[in-house]
Amino acid sequence: MYLFSMSMHWDWDVSIVEFFNRLSESRFIELLFQGISQFGTETVFIVLLAITYYGISKKLAKDVAFPAFYAMCFGNIFKCFFNRFRPFQQYPDRVTIRDKSILATDTNGEYMLVHGEYGDFYASSSSSFPSGHSFSSSAVYTSYAYNIKKTWAWIVAEVVTILVMISRMALGAHFFTDVLAGFIIGSAIVILYNYMLTKFKNKTLIHIITLSIIGILTFLSPLYSDISRDLFSTFGMVLGFYIGSILEEKYVNFEDTKCLWKAVIRVAIGIGIAYALKVLLKMTYSWAFDDASLARNICDFLRYAIMLFTVTFLYPMLIKKCKFLNDEKINNEKEMEIEEAE
Repeated sequence: MYLFSMSMHWDWDVSIVEFFNRLSESRFIELLFQGISQFGTETVFIVLLAITYYGISKKLAKDVAFPAFYAMCFGNIFKCFFNRFRPFQQYPDRVTIRDKSILATDTNGEYMLVHGEYGDFYASSSSSFPSGHSFSSSAVYTSYAYNIKKTWAWIVAEVVTILVMISRMALGAHFFTDVLAGFIIGSAIVILYNYMLTKFKNKTLIHIITLSIIGILTFLSPLYSDISRDLFSTFGMVLGFYIGSILEEKYVNFEDTKCLWKAVIRVAIGIGIAYALKVLLKMTYSWAFDDASLARNICDFLRYAIMLFTVTFLYPMLIKKCKFLNDEKINNEKEMEIEEAE
């Protein structure tokens, strides 16, 4: 069930994929591309966000996270609208799938083999257009570069994103047009969001309008898509992060640390809490619902919302209460300076 069914047959498109796919015939190169591909996943984004939020700059983390999250949400909305076979499905005789994580499984955990008009191929858990790894990496690293405002940051952002795009083709998961569309969507939405901030100073209104649009499209997605699971998860992340950051700013307002070992401890605990919540909360419902069911999607939404709310608001409360995780000496000096000024 999709609004647009795409069956593109451009030989140049698959030829590009075929070229990179052949490069990964070597086991070493395949593992290399699998590693590069991880830079376009939510796991790496959450780790980067944790490092920034707890160890470098809370403000930078928020400035990076919101446009990146929004770009990922809209990217998944685009993905829900379009139904396109992946290269290894449309051209099973020319492209080999090397990323098994995107394959659909049956109740026994076995990969599902489909007898299609193009030949036998494995079923995928999502469609090909646009590339989720591409719009995620483009969104995250473009957002970092935009806020860091350094030439080296833009170079790193573009290089990493391009490598992720190549890796998705090398692993046989996407066409060139898929990764190109993902790159454009991710970058464009991040730039558009920051442009809106310069035109409209009311950030709260921008967030409320954007979250409302995404929320409506998310919960209506079962009407126009069979693959909205990632959309529910991403919306849960951004909503949890938004509510948590608002409450943190109002009731906690923990300060950045200049101490390396304190930053490392903060980050390590934060990532540990996030990972534990992600795994433990999933265990409470994964056995009860089918992967593609609406109930499962809603549970995923709640799981990610709780996870991001916890690490954005509740964990910072703990940080502020633990003196050894704060720059107490620096804070005391600031208080003395304020008292002397008064």
